[in-house]
Amino acid sequence: MITLPQLTQCYLDLSPKMYHWLTSNGCDTSAAQDLIHESFLRVWRRKEQVASHSLPALLWTILRHLRIDAFRRLRPTLTLSDPVTESLLEPYVPDTLTPLDRAYLRRQINRALQSLPPVYRTTFTLFTLQRLPIKVIARQTMASETLVKVRLHRARQKLRLALSANGIRCA
Repeated sequence: MITLPQLTQCYLDLSPKMYHWLTSNGCDTSAAQDLIHESFLRVWRRKEQVASHSLPALLWTILRHLRIDAFRRLRPTLTLSDPVTESLLEPYVPDTLTPLDRAYLRRQINRALQSLPPVYRTTFTLFTLQRLPIKVIARQTMASETLVKVRLHRARQKLRLALSANGIRCA
C-alpha cells in the first residue's frame, strides 16, 4: 500500500520526466499535464493494491497506455480518392512538407498499397477508405469476421514494413 507522501514524492520526481517525454513525442502541454495527472489519480484510486516499490514502473505503464488511448481517440484516417494514384496519409503529413516531399510520400504509400496481396488490399480498402463495418466486409468477401480482422492486422503490418523499408515512420 502506498501513502500520500510517497505518491507526492514520486510526483515531484517523475512528473517533469513524464512531461518532457510526452511533449517531445507530440503531445501539447495541456494534454501532457492531463495525462500525467490522470495516471497519478488512477494509482491513488487503487492505493491499497499498489506496492510502493513498483510505483514508478506502474505510473510509466499507465501513462503510456493513456497516451496510446488518447491518440487512438484522434484516430487518423487514410484518405484516398483512388487507391492507385491519389493516396495520402493526411493526418501524418506535416504542413512543412514541400510539394516534392508530398509527391514522394504519395508514391511510397501507393507502392506499399500495391505490394499488398489482393485479399489484404481489398479488405484494407473496404475498411479504411469506404469505412465499412467488419460484418459487412465479411459478407462481401465471403469470409468470417475473425478472418477479416486478421487480414486487416496483416495488411497494416505489411504496410508498416513496406513504408519503414523506405524510411517512412508510421504512427
